[in-house]
Amino acid sequence: MATSDADRAAQQAFHRLSGLRLRHESMHSALNEVVNLTKTTLPGASEVSVSLVAKDRADTVVSTGQLATDLDESQYQRGYGPCLDAARERQVMHIEDSATETRWGDYTKAAVEHGALSSVSVPLALEEAPMVTAALNIYSTQAHGFDDEGLAAAITWGHYAESMLANMYAYDRARELVKQLATALENRGVIDQSKGIIMRDRGCTAEEAFDLLVAASQRLNRKLRLVAQDVVNSTAKDS
Repeated sequence: MATSDADRAAQQAFHRLSGLRLRHESMHSALNEVVNLTKTTLPGASEVSVSLVAKDRADTVVSTGQLATDLDESQYQRGYGPCLDAARERQVMHIEDSATETRWGDYTKAAVEHGALSSVSVPLALEEAPMVTAALNIYSTQAHGFDDEGLAAAITWGHYAESMLANMYAYDRARELVKQLATALENRGVIDQSKGIIMRDRGCTAEEAFDLLVAASQRLNRKLRLVAQDVVNSTAKDS
């Protein structure tokens, strides 16, 4: 692919990513879009994956093909490799030629046997999930598959994947907060309604009515909202 064609394809891919609507995408589908676009637009890329690392566990969450999945798993089994180091050390790991690379012991021999002769792993910072690290892994079946421009493009794709993850985390968190707020408001409404019923029936204050609800909740070992709902339902049946 000529440089101008590659640049044009990358621009179109970035535009496509920017048009994704988070509410219509899962994290898996959004990242799947990233790795597929990386594979089709980055010169030298044969297969692409994203690794997530949490504590001592690593998983490939998306992959464009078996080559990437197998090499990711090969590193997880060994406990070392460029994708793990990229995620943990938050540095770009570039293997120019797997046949001559010496940093990762027998992993590079496995890479050659699988046909991955060069690779780039780009760290993905997840400030919203500090206990989780990640890496975008790009494998090539060619030695020296990524020149300086290709390496820069790989890092750019890493930034897009990182941004996608951050946006998805933020969106999911905001959506969960909205759900929690809606639930809290619903619970508050039921509790206030039940307090009003108790105040009317017992001739007590709002504080005393609430204390009665709490005491019933503890005695019955049921959530306060459910006890309050029982009071409301009982009154509705009697009316």
